[in-house]
Formats: sequence, structure tokens, C-alpha cells
Amino acid sequence: MVGLDAVAQTPARTPAAVSAPLPPALAAAVASGNSAAVTQAIATLSAGNPARAAQLADLTVSAAANLLTTNPQGAVRVAAAAVSAVRASNGVQSAPATTESVLVKAARIFVSPAAVAAQPEETARLAVSTVSLAGGLANSAVGATIAQQAVGVAAQILRSNPALAIEIAGAAVTVIGQPGIQSGAPAQALSVAAAAARIAVAPEVIAVSPRLAGETAVSVTRVVSNPVVYAANPAAAIGAMDNAYNTVISPSVQAAVPSARANVVSTLNAAGASGSLQLTNPANGPQIAEILYQGGDVPSFDPDLGPQGRDFGQTRPVVTITEENPLLRGSAN
Repeated sequence: MVGLDAVAQTPARTPAAVSAPLPPALAAAVASGNSAAVTQAIATLSAGNPARAAQLADLTVSAAANLLTTNPQGAVRVAAAAVSAVRASNGVQSAPATTESVLVKAARIFVSPAAVAAQPEETARLAVSTVSLAGGLANSAVGATIAQQAVGVAAQILRSNPALAIEIAGAAVTVIGQPGIQSGAPAQALSVAAAAARIAVAPEVIAVSPRLAGETAVSVTRVVSNPVVYAANPAAAIGAMDNAYNTVISPSVQAAVPSARANVVSTLNAAGASGSLQLTNPANGPQIAEILYQGGDVPSFDPDLGPQGRDFGQTRPVVTITEENPLLRGSAN
């Protein structure tokens, strides 16, 4: 996994003002740990100037990091206010470099064990708001890393708050759904998609958020079927397809998103027939066929790649689908 510090160490992208002191009114608001006070202070001091709002938000989230050891809950709330400020001022467009800095620093806070332990739900919501803006960043590596960190937080809260976990996972998959991220950071895109698929298929997620589970599964299947992403780790891609398919064949998901199963089956059939995927993984066709047979869907492609000329439409192939994460199909230690 690429660390946030690594992707942030580009001098040209570091705003010059990050070392400036906080204005007194903003400093007082940050010290209080009150997100509403921080939001008001940034709005007043920026006076409608988007670049100034982003600069103040960057100073604010830097200060929030200093609260982690003594007041992690306050740190999360202050960081959330900073992210909210760049969202309100459309910072991704008006001040992209500064906004990137804000999001990278906010991500360092939401992945902090102290923050997750002190306030898991608010920390998770910070992850949602941060990753939802990360998709607009020009730097695909930063966007992919923030998505990867966010889905990691989602996995941590899966048991305690499955609805919020799938919300984060869905937002992360939206980020990696962008072609620029898939081509620029395919391994990270695959990692995010695979983790999101494990969350979507979890029984507790399907029970409380079948719509988001189904929509996430559809998006995951599309991402991992991209030959560039698939090539990063074919076994992980097949595992994500398997989890996505098992999500959409759930009766609850089919009721909530009637089109999800057909969409996933269509994507899997295209992937099974793909010459590009076949070159990367000679067992691609039989493995995808095995996924489809689980729910009674017959492949529209010819999955018979064996020397004996078996017809897998009559005899199911024996294919072992491996997955490296213990959350496969919603089971965890």
C-alpha cells in the first residue's frame, strides 16, 4: 500500500502558506474542537474568496493533526470542517493544489488509530467527505491512495456500522471508477475494488443497505474487468468478481436493485470472452464461468479452454478462486 506521506511529498504541490500561523479567531475555533465554530471562522475570514478559504482550510487541518494525541474527537471535527470548507468553495476547481493538501492531511487523520478508536462514526464520515472530493483531484495517485485508505476504514467499522461501511466503500469505488485513476494507479484501483466487494457481500451490509451493496457490486465488476486493472492481480480481480456476483444474486439486492444482476452478468460475460484478460490469465474463462454457474447463470461465451474439449455448459468446471483478504464473502476473524 502506498502511504499518504509518500504521495504527498511533491514540493511543487505544497502550498506556500502552510507554515503561516492561524488567525486568532480561527485558532480559537480550532482549539475548541467545535466544527461549527471552525466553519464560521473560515467563512468570515475568507470573505467569499475561494483561494483564501482553501488556504485557511489547509492551515486548519494542519492544526487539527496536532490535536490527535490530546483530543482526537476534536481533531476529527476540525478536519471535517476544513474539508467542508473546500467543498463549499469548490476548492478542487478554484484552488486544486491547496485542496489536494487539505484532503491528504484529512486522510492522515481519518486513518489514525486514535481517531478511529475515539470516534469511529465521525471518523468514518470524515472519510466519506474526504474521498468524495478526492475523485476530482488531478493527481491520480493521491486520489487512489485516499480511496484505498478510506475503504480500509470502512472495513474496520463493518461489524459496528455496516451502513456507513458500504457508504464509504461506494464513495471509494466511485473515485477509482475514473479512467485516469485506473490507468494511472491500476494496482491501487484493484485493491480498492476488491476491498469494496468484500464489504458489499457481507451479510450485515446486504441486510441494512441492499441498494448500495448492489450498486457497489456493479461498479466493482466494471473496474476489475478493465484489462489494465485486471492485469495488476488476476486472482484478486477474479475474487472481486466472485464477491460482486454473490452480492447481486442475493434476493434482497435483487429486490432493491432489479438491474444489478443483469448488469454484473453482462460485464462478466464480456470479461469471460475478453482476449486481453485471457492473455493475462489463461484460466480467466473457466474461472468466470464458475462464478456464473454459482447462481445458475449460463455463460454466453465459450469457457472451454481445456485440451479435452469439455462443454462447461453441461459439466461445471472445478475452479479454485483464491482471495487474499479474510473478509471474503463477509467472513472475518
